[in-house]
Amino acid sequence: MSDKKNEIWIGLVDVRPLPDSEILKDASGAYVNVLTWAVDAEEYRAKVGELMDYLHLMVTGIENPEPLSNRGRTEEFDSEVAKVAQEVQQNPDAIMYCTFHSWAAPST
Repeated sequence: MSDKKNEIWIGLVDVRPLPDSEILKDASGAYVNVLTWAVDAEEYRAKVGELMDYLHLMVTGIENPEPLSNRGRTEEFDSEVAKVAQEVQQNPDAIMYCTFHSWAAPST
């Protein structure tokens, strides 16, 4: 029997827009916090990939994927992360994201 438990995970996801992306159509890329229920980092990454496929974004990296309860021990959450976490808490199927912090390609 596995001792892994289903809990809310968070990570900072680095994404790039695909040609048909509506979310980041004017950006070169972005970072975004994603929260979802998972039992481990592998399941977290799979759910993030599912969400980003739906949004027509390509995941290029995920920083510090960990249970939200671990992160809460070392830092205060900003109000947006706290609000999204509350919403995810209510829905075991939720895969939710916060604000995209994007950047534009350097002009040449």
